Amino acid sequence: MKYLMLTLAIFPVFADELVEFRGAPNASYRYADWSHSFKNKLATDMYYVGVPGNNEADACVGYSLPAFKGLSATPFFCGLAAKEDRELGVKAAAVLAWEKGKFKADAYYAHFVPLRGSIKAYDLLDAGNATYSATKRWEVGASVGFFRQDRSWNPLAGPLVRRNDKTGFWAVSFRTGAGNELRFIRVFNIRR
Repeated sequence: MKYLMLTLAIFPVFADELVEFRGAPNASYRYADWSHSFKNKLATDMYYVGVPGNNEADACVGYSLPAFKGLSATPFFCGLAAKEDRELGVKAAAVLAWEKGKFKADAYYAHFVPLRGSIKAYDLLDAGNATYSATKRWEVGASVGFFRQDRSWNPLAGPLVRRNDKTGFWAVSFRTGAGNELRFIRVFNIRR
């Protein structure tokens, strides 16, 4: 966490930054993300994901494509390393966001290719969200996701509630399917 704070302090401020933290009860899921988009449309994203038996750090570079009718897309190329078994790999990823009136949707999709270690290739949709703004501060909706490796799928879906404030939003989602997942989310969106 200190590294994340140091990175924010020394990076030049040219455009928008997003800092996100997620957690689950009993530390069964930990996530910290820092992304920065520059005025020239280049974007960087660095994040940590921790689950029992795996601690992974990703560093990504991407390019924000021109927005079209409320839809924005940023493809990324990522390198990753996991503490366990000295895993190394690369990901092709994309962040999508759409907004129209009171409706919003966002998603992160990635395809992982291993370079070293025992983890096989996989696909993942982490938090495909759709919400409706019930009031200026409150959004209600649904969150879906999946993890696919070989022929094995791990789909999840459930309700999502967000509370917006001046610096971003708080959210809680409870997804079920192949398992149960309760997430607590805090996002800071820093616009310059």
